[in-house]
Amino acid sequence: MSGAGAGGVVREPEERWCRMLRIVVDLNRCQAYAQCVFLAPGVFALHGEESLMYTPAVPPDQEERVGRAVAACPVQAITAGGAAGADAG
Repeated sequence: MSGAGAGGVVREPEERWCRMLRIVVDLNRCQAYAQCVFLAPGVFALHGEESLMYTPAVPPDQEERVGRAVAACPVQAITAGGAAGADAG
């Protein structure tokens, strides 16, 4: 396990970060049907009744669940692809 960085945030090794799937949710399109929350609760959560919160870098053990959530979104607000950090340079 890696050490805690500033503010007590646990930092993952950079090589692991670069392999993670990245998701983006169009919060203007999202209607808070919460299908993603039911299918991948480790990545998506509702804050209040209508505010969606999510983790952009999907842990490898959650990729299958997130794939189902992307497919189940009734308004197609979730986009998945690329490795997190792949654009960094």
